[in-house]
Amino acid sequence: MLMARIPPAFTVRAAAVLVFTLVLGGVGTAALASNPSWSSPVNVTTPTTGEIDMEPHITIGATGLAVAIWKHFDGAYLSVLASTSQSGRAWSTPTLISPASGYAGGEHISVDASGRATAIWHFYDGTSSSIQASTSPDGGLTWFSQGRISSPSDDAYNAQIAVDPAGHATAVWERSNDGGSTFSVEGSTSLNGDSWSSPVSVSGSGNSAYNAQLTVDNTGLATAVWQRSNDGGNYSIQASTSQNGDRWSTPVNLSEDADNSIDAQVTVDQTGLTTAIWQSTSDGGTSYSVQSSSAKNRGSWSPLAIVAATGAYSAHVRISVDVSGLATAVWTSNVGSGNSIKVSNSQSGLPWSTPTTISVSGQDSSAPFIATDPAGRSTAVWSVDAGGTFRFLTSTSQNGDPWSTPVTVATPETDARDPQIAIDSTGLATVIWSTLSGPIGWIQSSTVFNPIPGSPEIDPISEPASLSDTGLETTAMLLTGVVSLLLLVIGIGAINSQRVFRSVSRKD
Repeated sequence: MLMARIPPAFTVRAAAVLVFTLVLGGVGTAALASNPSWSSPVNVTTPTTGEIDMEPHITIGATGLAVAIWKHFDGAYLSVLASTSQSGRAWSTPTLISPASGYAGGEHISVDASGRATAIWHFYDGTSSSIQASTSPDGGLTWFSQGRISSPSDDAYNAQIAVDPAGHATAVWERSNDGGSTFSVEGSTSLNGDSWSSPVSVSGSGNSAYNAQLTVDNTGLATAVWQRSNDGGNYSIQASTSQNGDRWSTPVNLSEDADNSIDAQVTVDQTGLTTAIWQSTSDGGTSYSVQSSSAKNRGSWSPLAIVAATGAYSAHVRISVDVSGLATAVWTSNVGSGNSIKVSNSQSGLPWSTPTTISVSGQDSSAPFIATDPAGRSTAVWSVDAGGTFRFLTSTSQNGDPWSTPVTVATPETDARDPQIAIDSTGLATVIWSTLSGPIGWIQSSTVFNPIPGSPEIDPISEPASLSDTGLETTAMLLTGVVSLLLLVIGIGAINSQRVFRSVSRKD
């Protein structure tokens, strides 16, 4: 045998090197197992004939607890349900957080630094429509209704909510005035789940204001943006701010009065630089550009900046910002040959980069969403029309670098709609969507783990007490095999030693 001719000392040394190499190689293999790939879809809700779950929204708290809410149709009424998932584990049994009888919709959710979740929606009881809220002090595990928070005398719709690190929640919504002849933006605040303040005007007097969006910075400065109809028959983008629930500032125009500007979005970075972005047209709607403006710490808003020039039909603009102040905008663009997804970046209010396409050529892509993790990795998700049914793809970019080749999040069972994305502090991204099949609709999700430097090197989908969380299970299996191999090598070495000894003895 070849092994019998190996010197004993070399056999032992080789065994030691083999153990060292395999153990380190095993640890490396376990680490490589966290390479990003989206998990198979999991059901957040159970498909039930005659019931439809749709339009999910998701947020993730500092502890990695994801909270999802969505609209549920039971065959007669529309309600809002909620569920939680800790670091990618199984979703909890859905909890009803709105009244069971009535028609709820327009739901949104936010979580503060302590893990308190607050959900908001509009609710029609058959007579009037109001804004209602519910709060959860434990990140979505238990809920407490806060009832109606909008004015009792008028209908209200389309609520938004944002919470600052201190637990100060701010909500804004559309208020119907004079039986629906005009609309304005109204707001209210709540500290740490306490009662909501009396509603106050945000948009002030004047022509109708719609589609308010909201962000809040680390100091509690809330910024609302909306579109207001003007005397020329167009819409203008306006903004107002409020510090910790104080009186809202006088609205200011961000867009040009001559343009028709709609669908404003807003975000804020850690330095207090607030960026608003919207789509605008000056040719009667033949094409839409993407425009933006920024302001810092209640300062003046900058002159509007062009993110994407006219020449394409740009829509569904969304924006995210990382810890360095790099803002990333994503939107749907149509130049007459189908929809594509475009992106552009702006560092701390500087000019926007030339837009680039991140979707696959030839695919009808639309309705993008974007989220950014603490390490500056942005992930965009968008829908693709696959001949009447929908699936969705994702792409990532690190700190404004080129975007990755798009990948399918999951292969949905039938028709996937309304994807939303959120990323926790460790780099775990969760996409949630509604899946439709005839008269049935249910909520599904998928996760991918892109570890952030300094975060635990674990597989977040595994149970925390199991060996697999730290890669020990894989290493233990490796060590078992290595020990067996080591014993075999040592045994062969011992046999070899005996053979050498006997050979020398016979020669003597």
